[in-house]
Amino acid sequence: MLIGAWGSLSGWIVGGAGLGILLTFGYTLVKIHEAFFRERKTSAPGDAEISYTAMTMPEKIGVAILLGSALLIGLCPWLLTDKISPSLKLMLERFPN
Repeated sequence: MLIGAWGSLSGWIVGGAGLGILLTFGYTLVKIHEAFFRERKTSAPGDAEISYTAMTMPEKIGVAILLGSALLIGLCPWLLTDKISPSLKLMLERFPN
């Protein structure tokens, strides 16, 4: 997707989008690790497990950005496809099969 956007958008936008993809991957990897592989802390055998702490403001902002952007692109896909289509057509013409 970023290769298709390179010809029609500024390099800063494409670079920012690539950085956003990497940051999203890292954030998701950390949260999956916390959810499935964290050490369970209990004070004594048979005691209830200590629950997660409440979400911090940066975590809430991250979730809001991810959900908001997924919802926006899901409802308005032309925001991406209009920018990518010209470059995709050019690539398809250059490499027919």
